[in-house]
Amino acid sequence: LSWVLSPLAAGAISVVTFFTLEKVFRRLSFLELDRILKVLLLISAMLIAYNTGANELATAIAPVVHAGSLGFPLAAIFGVLMLWLGAFLLSHRVIETVCKGITPLDPKSGFSAHFGAGISVLVFTTLGMPISTTYCMIGGIASVGFAKSVRAVRIETLKRVILNFVTVPIIAFTATFSVSTLVLNFL
Repeated sequence: LSWVLSPLAAGAISVVTFFTLEKVFRRLSFLELDRILKVLLLISAMLIAYNTGANELATAIAPVVHAGSLGFPLAAIFGVLMLWLGAFLLSHRVIETVCKGITPLDPKSGFSAHFGAGISVLVFTTLGMPISTTYCMIGGIASVGFAKSVRAVRIETLKRVILNFVTVPIIAFTATFSVSTLVLNFL
């Protein structure tokens, strides 16, 4: 349930944030707005990074810690190093899809989506529910895009993301169940 609700919550928070910024920042000059949005984007990026450690990294290292393969501190350090390596080597394609593939983002819509996703992930993580930061970001970005203009959203890209959202857990469950069944029956 959290897997479905979290992107919807992120979308709702993102749209409210976007329209609030539209109203509040209307009287500011372009330079003032740019300076404020750069700081807000940095803060929202730190919130997303914090959530990545609290939710996604915790999900990744939980089996290692629970099995006793590594203690929590060492597993967390190893996880952070692998997180950095993955971001450094492979994140560029995801960045392209997130920032340009669904809808063009300007600093205001980017912050709104980032903030909505960050708050959604933080709330669900605080409740102990594993969710996807990526899908919360997609929910925020798509919602802000639709709020700006339906034509601004690249529907084909969004359909591919939603298809992945639905099929990946099913494929993961099926693969895990199949391998576990084979291992348990033949060992």
